[in-house]
Amino acid sequence: MSHDFGSSLRDRLIRLRGVSDAVADERGDLKPGERRDIAVLFLDLEGFTSLSEKLDHEAVHDITSGIMDALVDVTQRFGGYVDKIEGDRIMVLFGAKQAGENDSTRAVSSGFMMLETIVTANDILSDSGISITARIGINSGPVTVAPDSIGHLTAMGRTVNLASRMEEAAQANTILVPDTFYEKCRDQFSWECMGTMKMKGISSSVKAWRPTGSLSIDRPRWERVSTVCPSGFVGRAAELARLRNKLIDQQSRSTGASRLGGVKHIILGVKGEAGIGKSRLIHEFVQQHCGDDENITVLKGQALSFAQPAYSLWTGLLRNLLDIEQDCRLDYNEFRKKIHNLSDERELRDSVPFLAELLSIRSGDKRLSELDSKAIALETRIAFRNLLKVIAARKHLIVVLDDLHWINPTCRNVLEFIIGNCVTERPIVFLLIYRPERDDGRIVEFDIALTYAQLEEIVLSSLDEQASRDIILRMLSCISPEGTGKTSLKVGEFLMKHSRGNPFFLEELILDLSESDMLNENDGQWVFSSPIGEIYIPSSLTGLLQSRVDRLSDELKSVLQKSSVLGVEFQLKLYSRLAAELSLDENSRSIFDNLERRQFLIGRGTAFEQKYAFRHILIRDTAYNSILTSNRKILHGITASLIEEMYPDDEQEVADILAHHWEQADKRDKAIQWGVISLEYARETYQHDKVLGLSDKLESWILEQPQNMENTEKLLSVLMCRNETLNLLGRSSEQEQLLLRMKEIADTYEVSAWQGKIQFALGIVFRITGRMSEAENCYRLALEINQRCKDYNQESMILCSLGILSRIQGRTDEALEYFETALEINLEEADRKIEGTLLGNLGNFYFDQERMDKAIEFYKKALEINRETGDRRNEGIALGNLGNPYISMDEIEHALNYYQQALELHREVGNRKSEGVTLGNLGTLYYDHDRFEESLECYKMALEIHLEVGNPRLEAITLAALALLRIKDSDYTGALEYYRDTLLIIEELEMTDRGFDRFEELRCSLLSCGFSEAEVLWPRHWSKPQRSTDLNAD
Repeated sequence: MSHDFGSSLRDRLIRLRGVSDAVADERGDLKPGERRDIAVLFLDLEGFTSLSEKLDHEAVHDITSGIMDALVDVTQRFGGYVDKIEGDRIMVLFGAKQAGENDSTRAVSSGFMMLETIVTANDILSDSGISITARIGINSGPVTVAPDSIGHLTAMGRTVNLASRMEEAAQANTILVPDTFYEKCRDQFSWECMGTMKMKGISSSVKAWRPTGSLSIDRPRWERVSTVCPSGFVGRAAELARLRNKLIDQQSRSTGASRLGGVKHIILGVKGEAGIGKSRLIHEFVQQHCGDDENITVLKGQALSFAQPAYSLWTGLLRNLLDIEQDCRLDYNEFRKKIHNLSDERELRDSVPFLAELLSIRSGDKRLSELDSKAIALETRIAFRNLLKVIAARKHLIVVLDDLHWINPTCRNVLEFIIGNCVTERPIVFLLIYRPERDDGRIVEFDIALTYAQLEEIVLSSLDEQASRDIILRMLSCISPEGTGKTSLKVGEFLMKHSRGNPFFLEELILDLSESDMLNENDGQWVFSSPIGEIYIPSSLTGLLQSRVDRLSDELKSVLQKSSVLGVEFQLKLYSRLAAELSLDENSRSIFDNLERRQFLIGRGTAFEQKYAFRHILIRDTAYNSILTSNRKILHGITASLIEEMYPDDEQEVADILAHHWEQADKRDKAIQWGVISLEYARETYQHDKVLGLSDKLESWILEQPQNMENTEKLLSVLMCRNETLNLLGRSSEQEQLLLRMKEIADTYEVSAWQGKIQFALGIVFRITGRMSEAENCYRLALEINQRCKDYNQESMILCSLGILSRIQGRTDEALEYFETALEINLEEADRKIEGTLLGNLGNFYFDQERMDKAIEFYKKALEINRETGDRRNEGIALGNLGNPYISMDEIEHALNYYQQALELHREVGNRKSEGVTLGNLGTLYYDHDRFEESLECYKMALEIHLEVGNPRLEAITLAALALLRIKDSDYTGALEYYRDTLLIIEELEMTDRGFDRFEELRCSLLSCGFSEAEVLWPRHWSKPQRSTDLNAD
């Protein structure tokens, strides 16, 4: 028997510690209990030891029981729940079963009355020579509230322990609380600071306070956290008028000309704190001014708060436009018909496959397999741009994008690309809805130039008094069976004081008071059922929502909690599957209808499926945070398994949410598996912030696993994703440190394939930072390793990089041999994308050799392949490079034609770096032909872009060109300033003289103007500069 007991106890403790894989793999049963924020009060009576010496034990029991009964009555008056009575000690919980207004305030008020009860008891017992004192300690915070082994509800946690220590440290007939508790209700009581104390079992010292009495004026704390729209719409006439004026501007096409041609679009931001009425304002505007107008199309998208797929904002907009549900499985022809219902088939023919791919509809278009991820990302942005352009050509288009404080980088890039590259005859109105800050505290902002759009912002502030009273009247009239909305003076003042102009807070306050029967209808007006001093309402929105959740039946509350695990928005069928896994016998639809009627959820049903969304994330968080951690893990694990079963073909779309669920389920191996898939997708779609954050998390998880070859390769794969993102961001120093650490890992485990990749990546870093000798050593070592591993595609790219190095350093024969060898290897592998890159670099080689016919030949071959593979980014680069030899051949019209084509394509696909290069080349062309004003305009735009993308070499080249233009304008001082700035960048980065063909001319011009210091201002590591033109294909 003792062996069985010991074995059972051991298994239970191991499971709770989470160190048994066998036990951890079991789903297990959900345990009863909740996590809650409550207030805990301990009271200890003193004087009973001496009393036992004087009186019979039965008399002592009767006296003790009588006092305890009186104390229990007191606590219940303040909403307390007696956890336990142990002899002469009592433990009381406030908020354990039902959240109150301010459980901390209730606990202190209860403590004062309990001390008064002890005074009364002493008065009664004084004739018997009996004197009793009491000490009280109170604390508040998170605890676990659950049944104990015999079924009695109790609370456990550090909050309870500190409350007990406060009681032990309190003086006779006083209350003692810690500093954190004091902060929560400092405005309700007067206080005396008792200094800092050391508590037994508490690691750090605690500053303690003694409440000395209640304040005569009640000053409740009000926290500004609100996120649900009001039921009535009032107080926004001025904002509606501004929106209506934008509609007039759109219809009159009076926004002015865009930099690209066509009209400027209209961007109107609607900013305000959570719950202030942003979404409701836009909803009312659309309903009043757009709903019945057949000449207006309104598209809607909404960002998600977490686990968002890369294009979630835009795929949601696309689904809304085409009325396609998440689970609707269209084939490609059906999807194409829906798209072509919007337009002539030819207008969107090239874009349809990329839009279909986002909805996991396979088109079979070869571009999706042949293009690299960056090219696909660009084509996807173009596809959305083309979609809006087609709709705007037929009707006035309004695009509503909500919750943009949660927008991810990919969706933001699409938005900025569309605004900057969509040429239309009618302006598109973009209504952008967001809070002032993102969740991480950063300001919500977008990179939109005034040359493309009109920009305005509406900032919503709190409602005025009349608007708030209108909401009160409308809501209470709706709640009243008699349609009465009139309130007593006290009710009106109370609601106004506690809502402070936030419409959602006011709405929730009214719902809470009416549902708790504290606000009742009497003789044609709404009145409080108790004196105002006895009305306890939540002091913050979270407390208010928890109070509402606690009033649900056990069944409704359980469903709401389990639904919160599924996310802010979820499918009814997913919940039904979850309930079936848990063997719950529930009429799910009727329960959800009830929760919707009680305004916890919003139903979003269609003919195909039923969805529900939490009315706001704070409602979801309130329910979710109350679930025991052990139960959360079980629920997340079951949910993840169900999603895997339900969506086996949507790996990329569900990777993020599955990584989230497995992480919360504490299943690291599964979280890593799906996290790596999510990371790769984020890298392919240029979600830089996500890549950096997720790679850090994955690295820490993988390092927790056994260090074997499999996990080492996973780690290196994750770190290489981070490296590629750092490369795109231009953070070379971090990149080098990361690669050196990766090299150490790969060398330790002798992972030869990764050793080659890392050496190649290091070579790229060294070349970018001008360390050519180190770059060459890395390339050669990488080449040796890859030849052993027979990775031919990688080998051809390394040879190409060696060719670029040799070309830059003037070793022409060697460069040509590298390029031709790389091309020969690639022809065997038949990778057309790499072939295009190699041909473009051969074009650069022959341009350097002034063999313009050969340069043009290879540029045109590269251009042909770029077009064949649908690589629009490299197509633009090839067009730009084609302009360069025609400048040297003095065929200006040809050069201008290619540059202008390149510039148009760069802007279309949003390639800012290449746009800057092409503008610089145009500036040079105009300068050479004495068109100085046009040259100045091009160079200024080019400099703006170089600074934006962080390209110091092109920045220095452009500054030198601007210095020459200053001299043409007789601004010699300005020219010298530009010259110094240029020299500073060259010296700091030890740049070669490629591209600085006019630096000697600039120096001589300054000397001739009397600036003798230019004599010594020359890069020490340079020889005499030679003429060259910027090349793009490197």
